[in-house]
Amino acid sequence: MIRTDGSGNELWSRTYGGDGNDGAAAGRILSDEGLVIGGGAQSFESGNRDYWLLRLNANGDSLWSRLYGGDFNQVLWTVAVTADGGYYLGGRGVPSEGASSDWCLIRTGPDPVSAQNLPHISLPGNCSLAAFPNPFNASTTLRYQMPRSGIVQLAVYDITGRLVSVITDQYTLAGTHSVRFDGSILPSGVFLARLRTAEWNLTQKLLLVR
Repeated sequence: MIRTDGSGNELWSRTYGGDGNDGAAAGRILSDEGLVIGGGAQSFESGNRDYWLLRLNANGDSLWSRLYGGDFNQVLWTVAVTADGGYYLGGRGVPSEGASSDWCLIRTGPDPVSAQNLPHISLPGNCSLAAFPNPFNASTTLRYQMPRSGIVQLAVYDITGRLVSVITDQYTLAGTHSVRFDGSILPSGVFLARLRTAEWNLTQKLLLVR
């Protein structure tokens, strides 16, 4: 695992695994800026290739890991975050040598680290979306409030409905969040920031002025 800054300069690197054939296949950045990485591992326990879920903090330090699969050879393809802060693991399972493979889906319980790090704050009563400054010249900050944790999709579109930028699309804790939208390469005009959750669908008009 290598983390870089926005210019591609290396900030840190870490290596995970053992003496067997271990590797990553999918990952998600979480709301505490840590990561959950899903892949396959042969270095541990059964000797078969198992689903391997690895939880990291923002510095790449391992917080916990767990294997899934048992007597099967598992090939993980995707990881998704559930509404309660757990994970879906999807991929292929091969019950025995030479046998046909099946789709294998595993659902975990809530992430214990995320649960411990829940902020003790007064939660907003409604979902909201705003931009400051607006109008803006090169960049603006999109501020949104969530009364409940869940999957948040925040994206910016031009006035014709063409997608300009995906700001976030992940499980987000309840509370207030701020993200920067950089419009420095865009022409002047009207843009639309759209926030979607399971319960809310909000739009904020943005005016970019040169």
